[in-house]
Amino acid sequence: MQLKNLIPMLSVVDVERTLTFYQDALQFEVLHRYEESGHVQWACVKSGETELMFARCDVAQSVLPLARKEDLVLYFYPDDVESLHATLQAKGYRVSALRQTFYGMKECLLTDPDGYHLSFGQAMAAPPTV
Repeated sequence: MQLKNLIPMLSVVDVERTLTFYQDALQFEVLHRYEESGHVQWACVKSGETELMFARCDVAQSVLPLARKEDLVLYFYPDDVESLHATLQAKGYRVSALRQTFYGMKECLLTDPDGYHLSFGQAMAAPPTV
């Protein structure tokens, strides 16, 4: 048996608010959404090859207990991390400064409205020497 895809499902307070953030900040498209009682309960989004699912906290808790958000980092590989960083800053998002890591990546960090840490990294042409 082989696993083909991993699509994280994040527990969120307000799916609509979360969708707005991911669409505006990171250009995700909504693939599917489920509404009940006038509220979005669950949604699936996609950007490039990356998919994420979001479920309202009460819906997600019925399936499994909540993970500690500070223990989770979603690591994305954009085509151009410098351009993404500039775009996020221009839109007013509180994105960290770009930094070069000892493992050869240029990275920045953004936290979404629900407290999930989103890290964006791109390999540098030549890794720094240690």
